[in-house]
Amino acid sequence: MQLAITTFASSGDVKYGALMAATILVSLPVMVVFLLNQRSFIAGLSEGGIKG
Repeated sequence: MQLAITTFASSGDVKYGALMAATILVSLPVMVVFLLNQRSFIAGLSEGGIKG
């Protein structure tokens, strides 16, 4: 998907509204997965940073 957005952005006539909409649609699933798993993600980071 990133390649398609890059190709779309590098064309001569860039429609910024459509480009931003495509960028949000591509990044939305990643943000949803993070928000659903935020507690375990942060817990794993904090456990890995504790020495001893």
